[in-house]
Amino acid sequence: RESEWLSTAFVNFTWLSVGFDFAEQNVAVNPSHFLANRRDYSLTAGLTIWEGIGIYGGYYRSRQEFTNVPTDGGPVTRHPRSLDGPIIGLFANAPVSERVGVYGNVAYALLKFKGVHAVPGFFADTDSAQ
Repeated sequence: RESEWLSTAFVNFTWLSVGFDFAEQNVAVNPSHFLANRRDYSLTAGLTIWEGIGIYGGYYRSRQEFTNVPTDGGPVTRHPRSLDGPIIGLFANAPVSERVGVYGNVAYALLKFKGVHAVPGFFADTDSAQ
């Protein structure tokens, strides 16, 4: 729509899947590999309210798993963590020149955290806001 008001509606989906394998440096003390895997996705929808200023809302989920694999035959330990919940935010963009623009956003996330706690056998399950 060619208007300053309520000109654009959008939907966005983002997926991230990444992992790392870390080898311990002091093999004599702690011979193991440490694996870190992360999978994130977000689904948002938004609306430009006036010119380049708008609002959006959606859902975010992040799952991380840290795994310790001892090379001396010891037990494999896994420490999963997840964050998920709704997000709401504001965004703005503006042209700087014919081919360059600036963009920024701020969001408030009402996330639920689940993960292994430092106390053995205790599994944290809390609400959080970021």
